[in-house]
Amino acid sequence: MIGLPGVASTRSIGMIGALDLKGDSGYLAELGWRVYSEAQRRGVYLRPIGNVVYVVPSLNIPDDDLSELLSVVRESVAS
Repeated sequence: MIGLPGVASTRSIGMIGALDLKGDSGYLAELGWRVYSEAQRRGVYLRPIGNVVYVVPSLNIPDDDLSELLSVVRESVAS
């Protein structure tokens, strides 16, 4: 997802991934909530905290479902 316009950096540990979005920083920043709303509209639940969006899939997620999840995250950030 790095290289995607609007994403400053990414990181992960285990199955938890985080996207740092460009823009205002701080706990109350709104950009993460916009990405969350767009992903929710597409059927995916994310965890926004300020301009950081967390992706926490189940440990036993099938590869096809994980690919679909990440596609929705990518599309939600791009919109």
